[in-house]
Amino acid sequence: MTTGVQSSRTEPGTKFEPNSYAQWRVLASPAKEVLHSSAYGKGKTRGICEAADFDCRMFPGNLVTLSRKTLASMWTTTLKVLLDEVIDQEHRSWGWKPHADGGATLYYPNGSQLICVGLDDPGRARSAAVGSWYIDQGEELAEEEFETAAGRLRLGSIPAGRRRIVAAVNPENKSHWLFRRFRPDKAPKGGSYYQHTQHDVTLPNSVVIPKGRLFRECVVSSDTDNLENLPEDYLFRLSQLKGVYRLRYYEGLWVAFEGAIYPHFDARVCGTHVVKRPVEWLQWGGYPPPHWLRYRACDFGFDPSPFVWQWWAREPGAKRFWCYREIYRTRTLVEDHAERILAEEDKELKRLRECALEIAASAEEAREWGKYLRSMEFEYTFADHDKEDRMTLARRDIDTQPANKDVSTGIQTVYQMLSLDEDGEPGIRFCEDALVELDEKLAAEERPTRSWEEFEGYMWQKQIEGRSPREEPVKIDDHACDATRYLFNTLKMIGEL
Repeated sequence: MTTGVQSSRTEPGTKFEPNSYAQWRVLASPAKEVLHSSAYGKGKTRGICEAADFDCRMFPGNLVTLSRKTLASMWTTTLKVLLDEVIDQEHRSWGWKPHADGGATLYYPNGSQLICVGLDDPGRARSAAVGSWYIDQGEELAEEEFETAAGRLRLGSIPAGRRRIVAAVNPENKSHWLFRRFRPDKAPKGGSYYQHTQHDVTLPNSVVIPKGRLFRECVVSSDTDNLENLPEDYLFRLSQLKGVYRLRYYEGLWVAFEGAIYPHFDARVCGTHVVKRPVEWLQWGGYPPPHWLRYRACDFGFDPSPFVWQWWAREPGAKRFWCYREIYRTRTLVEDHAERILAEEDKELKRLRECALEIAASAEEAREWGKYLRSMEFEYTFADHDKEDRMTLARRDIDTQPANKDVSTGIQTVYQMLSLDEDGEPGIRFCEDALVELDEKLAAEERPTRSWEEFEGYMWQKQIEGRSPREEPVKIDDHACDATRYLFNTLKMIGEL
């Protein structure tokens, strides 16, 4: 194993010097599936970028994919490391093509290509035969997305030991599919946990692969990995993290939030509770079909608390609701929010009407859809009790009803709605792209910027002065949780849930 003082490369074509066991194993592991798990700042992204570049240099004609969950996140994170630390200007002159076919591509003199994509827009990587696939922030992926990427590893012109999928991840909770798949708890810090096949495998061509073949490797960084490359103030800030955040991002442990109000909430995009819009909605311009009942919920705020306005749709004949659009914003007056609310609803109504005309097979069917599209109809709009803010909305013909704000029963109601039914489905789902506009201030402060980002960190108060720790939630970043509670608890109280 080669380890230097720091990860380094001097000139194009020179050997990369890993600075830790973990970086070396990411570069060298022959396992078909490799996971690099660590706390913040351990050189994970640098390691997978170097490994992707190595595969392209070493094997002529290779096709290697470097990706993240979304293309937008690639440009400010993974690609910045690739271009600033791995691929210098001379190297880029070989054939760097940004924004090509869903991402960017680096063409090597030996015929290899490094394709950089987001899994939300994978371009030609979706169907290409790939030699190896590297994923940054792998914890953001659904298992299906990981399997889809792995299914592309069929480029036959490179050695079998390099046809592999490698993911760099920050720890999550132990219910995460990556934890169950790779078992990072079984790997020592600064070491690996290996999984070998337990039985002989007979392939369709009758070839038998004997048991004992290395299939998965989980690599875990040590506490001292990459320290020489991290500023002291960055290390100090990490050292001040508290609770689960400290355990995950400073100590690198996979742990759940102790004291979480909704411990079963799955905050992963394309997981259980945060999902893509159903394919069936495409014929309606991405909106819920017009015959679905619609609701609205509101928690007033200005600064530092955001104003939260959620639009919900209910599946016919089911106790299942979808948050399909929302406003989550600070430093905006209620009258300005009212303008935005009406504009968004006018846009939705117009699009639904257009789609109804396209879909209708007859004049009679068009009239049937038209019954739902005379105006935007909402069964209820439940809001916080602020009289002045509700009056401001009412002056724009946005009527609201005071919500049932009981905390204890409301939390129990939402807890039950988040739980899975007999079909394995939750009663509440958030569309991942529901947000109307990002609040840059909240994003810069690293606070939640949309409803579903609040739920995993929604915590019970610790025990104070002899009170039960489960009497009151912590009143920090809970505004969407409140709006959600207003809707479902009030519906339950009036017998419509």
